Amino acid sequence: MSDTPRPRSMWRPHLRTRQRDMRVGAGLILGAGLLVLSVATSQNVDWGSFGFALLFGSCAAVALSGMFPRTSATVLAVVYPLVWFTPERTLQLASISIFIVVVMLLWNREHLAAAIFGLWYYLWSVILMIPTSSTSELVTGGFVWAGLLAAFAVVGELLGRQYTANEQLEARRRKELADQRLAIARELHDTVVYSTTIMVMRAEAAKLNVARSPCATTDDSQAEDWAANVSEDLESIANTGRRATADLRAMLAVLRVSESDAAGTPETERFTIPQTSLRQVLREQADKVEKSGLTVQMAVEGDVTTLPEDVTSALAMIVTEACSNMVKHASRSAPATIMIDVQDDAVEGAFVNGLVSARAGRERQGYGLTGLQERAETLGGTVDFSTTESRWIIRVSIPTKR
Repeated sequence: MSDTPRPRSMWRPHLRTRQRDMRVGAGLILGAGLLVLSVATSQNVDWGSFGFALLFGSCAAVALSGMFPRTSATVLAVVYPLVWFTPERTLQLASISIFIVVVMLLWNREHLAAAIFGLWYYLWSVILMIPTSSTSELVTGGFVWAGLLAAFAVVGELLGRQYTANEQLEARRRKELADQRLAIARELHDTVVYSTTIMVMRAEAAKLNVARSPCATTDDSQAEDWAANVSEDLESIANTGRRATADLRAMLAVLRVSESDAAGTPETERFTIPQTSLRQVLREQADKVEKSGLTVQMAVEGDVTTLPEDVTSALAMIVTEACSNMVKHASRSAPATIMIDVQDDAVEGAFVNGLVSARAGRERQGYGLTGLQERAETLGGTVDFSTTESRWIIRVSIPTKR
């Protein structure tokens, strides 16, 4: 068995489970307490009598009301009227059970059941007072029972609202954590995976250049070209590594930001690593695609410097991922196209390249393209992937006014 400690969150029970356990515990304690109090104040109770069986039934209904509120309310709806017909009048202390069960129903957000059973209990309470009460006592008693039911209903509603608020808070917390994990995963892909892929590709190119070493030739121009190619590959590897290291450091700095410093920062921006200008990204990516052996056709309509910062950052990552896919998967026999169109209320992009095969297009989507979709959707945009017999097409649209 591994000695690696589990994350604290793995040991923490789910909020719904914790709140259910609280209701169950409260029901058990109240049911047991009511039974003890009723027995202690009932002087003439025969432990084998029908009256005590009813007392035990009402207390058991209370005890199980936290786990099975509707079932307990149904049992109590039958037991409660019978308690009043027993000779042991002190057993009527068990009538408090109706208030507790109403609280449990509302705590469990069973509003309709609470209204039905509450009305049933109230009607029986009034009916059972009729034979022994005058009109004034009956009216007074009716108001007293109604007031008590209302007071306990308020307590149950407050507990239920707190339960709902806690669930909503927990759901929001889990969503924020999920969004953060996705954002971190995207940034790791855009830094580590992307940079590592580029370094591997350039290292492979350098290895091929080394294999074609002109050491045995006396042609100085050929030797100079070879040295220049190897130097360019090594310089690209070094620059990519430095850029990846800087991005990782920036990401670690963001992750170390305290909660007070991060307060008020949108989740979509909290894990975004600052990027260079979009124009520079477009030039760099077009050069990268060209150096891979592809012919690039690029068109930019509108002023990309007017785009909001979050849109610029997301679009830069989308361009980078789309061009990386061109380098890795595109057919070298067809040109690649990069188009950006800045409109009044949105920015649209299209990335088109040739396919090696139709099957390759169908199997192409991975974590990078998934992250591309998530970036656009976070800003209210859309990403569409499509293929023809010979083309792979990515269409992106991100609103600039929200």
